[in-house]
Formats: sequence, structure tokens, C-alpha cells
Amino acid sequence: DNNSEEENDPIEIKQSTNSETNCITPDNTFVTECNQNEFDTTYYNEVSDAESNSSNSFIEEEVLNINVVIAEWALRHKITHTALSDLLKCLRVYPAMTDLPKDARTLLKTPTSTEVKNIKGGIYHHFGIENEVKTLIETEPNLPSELLLVAGIDGLPLTDNPSSQLWPILGFFSNLNKSRPLVFLIGAFLGKTKPLDSNEFLFDFVKELKLFYLNGIVYKEKHITIVLHALICDTPAKSFVLNSKGHTGFNSCTRCITNGIWCN
Repeated sequence: DNNSEEENDPIEIKQSTNSETNCITPDNTFVTECNQNEFDTTYYNEVSDAESNSSNSFIEEEVLNINVVIAEWALRHKITHTALSDLLKCLRVYPAMTDLPKDARTLLKTPTSTEVKNIKGGIYHHFGIENEVKTLIETEPNLPSELLLVAGIDGLPLTDNPSSQLWPILGFFSNLNKSRPLVFLIGAFLGKTKPLDSNEFLFDFVKELKLFYLNGIVYKEKHITIVLHALICDTPAKSFVLNSKGHTGFNSCTRCITNGIWCN
């Protein structure tokens, strides 16, 4: 029986000589004639690299956010540099915090140099009022639209040999609901003696104050104006700032025009 013999012939199964076959990727994409081994290795390597890069990027972003959070916390609560540096040293012990800076100055990005201008008698740097007002806008929800500035000017000796003096301009806002005034530095002069020209010494302060009185400061949708409420000085500093006679001179009173009588 030829038919019977044909039916009983063994079926020859040919083994494929290559590993190319149809396959489905892990994301359910159908691929024709791909090398399964090469595909698996390439695909998962790419996925692994992408996940690694994403993880590294997330860690860097997280560390950056931690830097900002710690810096803002330190400024908000007026943490000293010594205490902040000690905190950073303690946090760096943990593996996730090793990228934090070691020093408070690095975290706060403290400038290493300060721009000063030469005026008669020494050098002067103007810190300004604007930054203090912006800080108050960010931290004080019920900030009044008009701030009353109290400025204080006085000099103090720093060294005797060689002689040097520091003349700061300090200020605080008197209409804030605070138990203690928040004093901030507006400007500072350094020289061998006091400033030789009060107009030059006060130029930046008066210019900024006039601008904020007329136009105000607009920051984060808030408009704040500043008014000079009082000027606090001792008698010698008062005569220097007002460019008037000293308290030991003739007709030196700034409140009247009555001439006194000299008595021996």
C-alpha cells in the first residue's frame, strides 16, 4: 500500500539556523524578524540606563530642593553661621545628604567681595532698604501699605593704631506690630575719621528714600510706600547730618532763632 507508506513517512522537522523570529516587545509592540537575545539585552539596557539617569536627576533635584529649604529656614529664623555649619555637618553623616555643602557660607551663597565707592574720608557701601521690604512682604501677611522708617546714624571707633571709624546707617519700621524692632543695616562708612561731607555720605540713602516715598515698591502684587518717620542721632551726629553748628557753638540751636547771652 503506497498510500499507507506515504502516510507513515516520518515528518522532517528543520531546525532554524538562526535565532531570528517574530517577537513581541515588553511594551506589546510586534516586531518582525528580530534577534530575541539581542533585543532583550538592548531593550532592557536602554530601560535600565533611562531609569538610572532619571533616578540621578531626581536625587540631584531633591538635594537642590533641600539646599533651598534649609537656606530659607536659616534666613527666616536668623540662624547663625556657626549653628548652620554644625547642622550641615550632622546631616552629611547620612548617605542621602552627602551632597550638602559643608559650610553655611556655601549654602547661603554669601558674597566673597563687596562693591564699595570712595567718598571723602573713606569708603561707603549702601545695602539699601529694598531687600528688607521684600523680606517683610514675604514673611508678614498683614504688612501695612505705608511703612514708617526710623533711621539712626552714629559713629564708633574700631581701632586706635591706625585709627579707623565705622559710621553705620541703621533703620527699622516703627509701625510694625513687633515687641522688638527689627533693625537692619542701610549703609556703612569706613574711614580714618568720620565722613568729611555729610551730603556725599547720605546721598544714596536720600536718593533711595525719595524714590520709595514717591513711587513706592511693588513686589509680589503688593505696593508699599516708605516715609521717614524719625532720625535718631546723638548731638554731634545730629549737627553733622544736618550740616549745622555743633552744640558748643554760638547760635547752635536747631529749634529756635533766639540768640543767647554769653555769661562768664
